[in-house]
Amino acid sequence: MRSFARHNRQLAKRYDDWMAALHYAQNTKAYYRKVLGKFNQFLGKRSTTAVTYAEIRQFLTHISESGATLETTYRYLGVLRRFYDFLNLGGVVSYVPPRLVRIKRVRRTDLPWLSPST
Repeated sequence: MRSFARHNRQLAKRYDDWMAALHYAQNTKAYYRKVLGKFNQFLGKRSTTAVTYAEIRQFLTHISESGATLETTYRYLGVLRRFYDFLNLGGVVSYVPPRLVRIKRVRRTDLPWLSPST
């Protein structure tokens, strides 16, 4: 079986170069690198370009079971969506599998309004 690990790292590097060209913040680039590194590690020898939405869901389940919050899982999905949008625009993939994945939205809870003390 052929290993696609090197190819996957090259695609992540191209995406990193693209983010640099668009002047993404250093913290953003570092976070995206971290997420894509974990994703490539999860894929192992499988190709990034042959990923299905089911594998994206498996990855999100994996990080969720590893202790990630719902908000973090949602952020990881966002990173994967942008990465695959980049691959789609470059003609590397024909569709964007993370766009087919839906997860529960993160709800922000606001504190109740404080009333003046009497």
